[in-house]
Amino acid sequence: SWGERQVKDIIRELFQDQAKAMILDEDPKPEKQNPKPSKAPTMQDLWEKYETEVLSDKERTRPRTYKTYDKLWRNPLRRLIGKLHCDRWTKEDSKKLFARFKHLSGIYSNTATTLVANLFALAVEEGFIGEAPKLLRRKTKSGPKAPAHNEGDLDLLLKAAREMGAMNGEPLELMVLLGVDAGLRPGEVAGLRWRDIDWAANQRIIENQRPHQMPESEDYPVKYDLCGRITMTARLRVALEAVKEKMGTHRKFVFYSSKTKRPMHTDIVWDRITRVHLRAGMPPKAGHWLRHCAASRVAHHPQASLSDAQGLLRHKHISTTDLYVSQLRGTDQSRRAAAILDSINDDETGNELATTGNTRQNERLDLN
Repeated sequence: SWGERQVKDIIRELFQDQAKAMILDEDPKPEKQNPKPSKAPTMQDLWEKYETEVLSDKERTRPRTYKTYDKLWRNPLRRLIGKLHCDRWTKEDSKKLFARFKHLSGIYSNTATTLVANLFALAVEEGFIGEAPKLLRRKTKSGPKAPAHNEGDLDLLLKAAREMGAMNGEPLELMVLLGVDAGLRPGEVAGLRWRDIDWAANQRIIENQRPHQMPESEDYPVKYDLCGRITMTARLRVALEAVKEKMGTHRKFVFYSSKTKRPMHTDIVWDRITRVHLRAGMPPKAGHWLRHCAASRVAHHPQASLSDAQGLLRHKHISTTDLYVSQLRGTDQSRRAAAILDSINDDETGNELATTGNTRQNERLDLN
C-alpha cells in the first residue's frame, strides 16, 4: 500500500527528468559566462590622474580650462561614465555621451567630448588600451561676428561706466579705457599695479595678470610671458590720474571689488564689462571684446597698418592679429576691392550714356 501511494510521485519525477533532458538535447542554451574582471582603470581613475598630472600644472593648463573641465566632470560626466572601465567602452557609450548633450550648445557638447578624449589619450599613453575610441562630435557653425564699437558706441559705453562706477565705487570707466585704448586682456586689467605705471615716460608696463582668485601678495606673469610697455593715450592718462587722486596709491592694485574689498580677477572684470554693456543698452559683451575693438580701431585707420595693431596687442605672430581684425571688419582685400569699385562707378557716371530708344550706340558684330 505504501508503494501504491508513491507511484504517482515516482512517475512524475521520472517524466520531469526525461522532459528536461529532451529540452536540453533539442535546444541547448549556452551557459552564461561571467566576464573577466577588467584590470584597466575606470574613467574616474583616469580623471584623478589627469587632474593631478595635467590640469594642476599651471604651465600646461590655463586656470579657466581647469575650472571648465572640473565642472563638466563633477556634473554630469562622473555620473554618466565615472564607473565605466576604459577598455569596456563601446559604440553605445559614445551614443549615450552624444545624446546627453544633444539639447545643449555645440560648443559645450564638444568641450565635454574633448575632455573624454583627453582621458582616453592618457589611457593610451599609459598602455591601458591600444587605441582610443572614436567619439561623436557636434557640427557647429560660427556666423560672422558683430562689428566693433564705433565712436558713438564707445561714448555710450563710457557714460554707462561712469554712472555705474559712481554707484558702486569702482573705476569702471578706467576699466573700459584699458580695453579700448590699450588692448589689455581682462586678467591684465585686474593685475595692473600702481608700480607698473611709468608716469614720466607716459607708459604702462604689462607684466602681471590675475586670471583667478589668488592671494594679494602673489604675482602671475602675463600670457605667454609677453611683457611690454604700452604708451598711454591722453584720455587714458587723465582717467588714471583721476583714480590716483581719488583712491590713492597706498594699495597694491588699481582695481578692487567694492563688495569683497579684495583685488579683482578675470571673472570679475568680465562681469563688470558685461553689466556696463547692458546699462548702455547694448548686447552683452565679455571683457575680451574690448581688446578686439582696440585692434580693429588701430588696424583700420588710414595712417596705420596691421603691424601697429600687433604691437598694441603684443602678439607673437601677425597672423593672430589678422584673425582678430578680419573677423570684425572684413579683410583688407575686400575693403580695397570696394574702394576700387567706388572709383570705377565714379568714372562710369561721368561718361556719356547711350541714347534712349531701341537703337544701339555701337552695333554688335556678327561673329558667325
